Amino acid sequence: MNVAPHQGHRKGDETMARGDHIKVRRGLYTHHGVDLGDGRVAHYSGLANGLQAGPVEIVTRRRFARGRTIHVVPHRVRLDPDRIVERALGRLGEDRYHLLIRNCEHFVLWAVTGRAESRQVRAAVAAAGTLALVVGGLVLKRRLAPAGVSA
Repeated sequence: MNVAPHQGHRKGDETMARGDHIKVRRGLYTHHGVDLGDGRVAHYSGLANGLQAGPVEIVTRRRFARGRTIHVVPHRVRLDPDRIVERALGRLGEDRYHLLIRNCEHFVLWAVTGRAESRQVRAAVAAAGTLALVVGGLVLKRRLAPAGVSA
């Protein structure tokens, strides 16, 4: 398991701290968790283990990382580490995962900052909106072109 040097790390320290927001890149998405400070991570397993959604659970850092590098996500404003862990543990067993409104990033940001949001979802929705505008514009341009003239 690798830990990436990161803005959120203390210089020279290769371990995460209790209450840290951590993430690993998994191909097309990033998976998020809360470091419990004892080698374990609380995370919304969601689709991390396949197509069937899973609950908020505790796993080892090694299992969370799956051989990938763990990154610590810094936050300028965050709750006290003990409060973050308390909030995360208070949702253990919750099994209401939803990719767009209740995913692993929503869970972690809620525990760390009190605001449930997902930057990944926001970026994907914005990209989909941009793509829709481009495709819609091309279709409209083609429909408005005079007969016999290609757009």
